[in-house]
Amino acid sequence: MRLGIDIGGTCTDFVLEQEGQLRCLKSQTTVSAPSLGVLNGIEALSKQLGLSVLEFVSQIESIVHGTTIATNALITGEIARTALLTTQGHPDVLVFREAGRMGLPTFDHSIQYPSPFIPRNLTFEVEERIDESGNIKIPVNEAQVRQQLKAVGDAKIDAIAVCLLWSNVNPTHEKIVCSLIEELLPEVYCSLSHEVNPRIREYRRASSTSIDASLKPIVTSYLEELKRSLDSRGFTGSLWLSTSLGAVSPAENTPPIQLVRSGPSLGPAAATHFLSKIESSPTALLIDVGGTSLDASLILGGRPVQTSETWIGLPYLGHMTGFPSVDIHSLALGGGSILELDNRIIRIGPTSAGSDPGPACFGRGGHSATVVDAAVVLGYLDPSRFIEQPLEKTYKLASDAMQESLANGLNVSVDRAAYAVFQVFSEEAALEIESMALEAGIDLRGLSLVATGGAAGLVALALARRLKMSSVFFPITAPVNCAAGAVLADVRREFSVSQMVSTDAYEQSKVRPIVSYLEDKCSNFAIEFNVAPQMIGIEYSVEARYLGQSWELKVPVLKEDFENQDALKKKFHQAHDQHHHYYDDHSPIEILSWNAVGVIRADIESPRLTESTPVMLGEEQRQRSVCLDGVTQSPVNVITDYELAKSTGIFGPAIIECANMTVVADYGTEVSFDDGKGIFINIT
Repeated sequence: MRLGIDIGGTCTDFVLEQEGQLRCLKSQTTVSAPSLGVLNGIEALSKQLGLSVLEFVSQIESIVHGTTIATNALITGEIARTALLTTQGHPDVLVFREAGRMGLPTFDHSIQYPSPFIPRNLTFEVEERIDESGNIKIPVNEAQVRQQLKAVGDAKIDAIAVCLLWSNVNPTHEKIVCSLIEELLPEVYCSLSHEVNPRIREYRRASSTSIDASLKPIVTSYLEELKRSLDSRGFTGSLWLSTSLGAVSPAENTPPIQLVRSGPSLGPAAATHFLSKIESSPTALLIDVGGTSLDASLILGGRPVQTSETWIGLPYLGHMTGFPSVDIHSLALGGGSILELDNRIIRIGPTSAGSDPGPACFGRGGHSATVVDAAVVLGYLDPSRFIEQPLEKTYKLASDAMQESLANGLNVSVDRAAYAVFQVFSEEAALEIESMALEAGIDLRGLSLVATGGAAGLVALALARRLKMSSVFFPITAPVNCAAGAVLADVRREFSVSQMVSTDAYEQSKVRPIVSYLEDKCSNFAIEFNVAPQMIGIEYSVEARYLGQSWELKVPVLKEDFENQDALKKKFHQAHDQHHHYYDDHSPIEILSWNAVGVIRADIESPRLTESTPVMLGEEQRQRSVCLDGVTQSPVNVITDYELAKSTGIFGPAIIECANMTVVADYGTEVSFDDGKGIFINIT
């Protein structure tokens, strides 16, 4: 038994896998105590199985957990008071960053210079120096470090980031400083750059280490509380965390910074799992629409697109994590996004009604209109299916909120105002997605949109039409897609070695130990996951650049390529030509980073949803009045996904009611269901 968990802003999602059968559940997120929402969901699952909590939890072999705790802490600024220890003479690494106004309007002098992640007055210099080859030029002055640590203690610091020059090549000095911190400030959390992010590029290494240290007290406290609660309920399995790269790492030794965007990262992996059953090497757009946000990402040639630049806050003005990650663009557009008028312009979000009090139609005290309320007014959604109150009451609550928030100010009908909400929603999402696709060099026209998340069915068709896409696909686990990724996707973990090697001085004696080290790391990862080392797959890559270039490219390679530098050079030339439309086969190539991803293949070839009670509709629910043009309410047939699975296909307009999602299929659509895959909607 394996359990995938994803904590979102509104709902916490669960997917339980047992012998290829998937059981899905949504539970309300308890914002003040996220672990409580997890435990509530586990209790609900145990009841579904007819087991006590102790019996159920004791049978779970592994839990893979995606969480927003790190992201939320950074966004809200609720992080630990943190100090930075760096090499003497280099205290401004977080101030200078990398390249001035790169990425910002050149002549806009109203832009304020961004503040460093750790204030300059909490940055302390260490007397030491190691050169780029790892040679010790100036030994650590331990007496001076002790004086600095006394000042750190006087500043009431909770965490310390240690980032010394070239520690990624030789970590000796960072280890000495760490031992002194443990001796003098044992209660203070500490992050070392050679452990957190052993890569070349000083700002990125310092930034990632600083962010990691600031998160350690919060993340450690949360995980310890969750582990204690699980252990007290009989859990003896392994607890794993999803990382920003869509990989999985043991909870006890996962750097907190790798949990930034941990929740959405497994969504693309789950979508790719289903897409691969439809076509080989698929290219598609994925959206995940929850109550708080819309996450968009691209799948290119069967792989989620990655980025080497992940920002906390605005690009170039915020703070860089310094880690590669799945390239996910998050927009504050969700089902619970609050609607407002700004000079007769509809604004959606960024504030969300969340799960408490929720949208106005829920009747829990919320008075602000939301996207869900607009869906109720138009007839897209029937909240009485999951709220114990009649449809007439939910409609009146939604209509009154829409009237007060938008319709009166726009001097239009409630239907017209609600319809305009979805037009604005689609336009705002499309503009961001088009920009993302342009940067990746992908033309979305004619491609498929993979729609996931509890609110995706309300907006997917309108967005697909706006982007001129040909079809929309809802996987069978669409409402809980990220949690599904935890149990469906391959388990992956990346290891890296930073060592510069040039092709004009390529020596096997330098390269073979690096490859051997990476293989050992992948084998140990397999053992940690209770898999025989010979069962793990390894995907290799290098990060390289032409001599004199500032930035490197990540290039997939084979193990045998390391024995043949001509093969390495050829693959780099091809990658450079693909990305920049030129290559220089006369220039030496510098390899900066050597990477290996250990891959444990998912053993679920044909997942099926567990047989459960299908959605039941009364006769009065078989048809409802729906407004598809903002003007006229017309009767539209309502069917369940269970009934759709038994049909050969239907033509829109239609409303499809699923267990945790409602799908709106408008005019000019053909809807079908494929068992084991999901709902397909072709746009004609």
